[in-house]
Amino acid sequence: MLSALDTEEDKIEGMRLMADAYLTKPFSVDHLKAVITNLLTSRRQLKDHYTSILEPGETATDIKQHTARDKRFMQSLDMVIEEHIGKKSLSVEDIAYALNISRVQLYRKTKNLLNSSVNEYLLQRRLTKSKHLLLEGLNINEVAEKVGFSSAAYFAAAFKKQFGITPTAFRKDKLK
Repeated sequence: MLSALDTEEDKIEGMRLMADAYLTKPFSVDHLKAVITNLLTSRRQLKDHYTSILEPGETATDIKQHTARDKRFMQSLDMVIEEHIGKKSLSVEDIAYALNISRVQLYRKTKNLLNSSVNEYLLQRRLTKSKHLLLEGLNINEVAEKVGFSSAAYFAAAFKKQFGITPTAFRKDKLK
């Protein structure tokens, strides 16, 4: 964020709005280049790190090494999804509203940090939660409803596509 406002309160408000950096006018071109280089390097390292270790079924909060701001964002994202996971109509707009950021900013941050879209991440979280519910003994219809799928058939197809096994076969295999 580049601003002529130079008070401590303005800087804090800029960071609260999730700015990656807060520069005041007049600014040094060398300082701006250093900030940009650090941000690009940090994002590239985060993307490489998450791409290499985030497996299907893991959540972003399972990962320990990332910036504090990114960690807060991912924890907030996970919390919002967990809170509303059973809502069939949960949309990117709903999640962005709950996080108090724009839909575009949510998509950009999720793509940069997790290398997936918001909808892909939401589906992954729903399917991961469904595994736990299946092991608790709930039937397929109950699980589909609790994790926000519109139909049991769609849930079963998505589960099989993600994990390579039907929900029924998964439960039988794990409960042996």
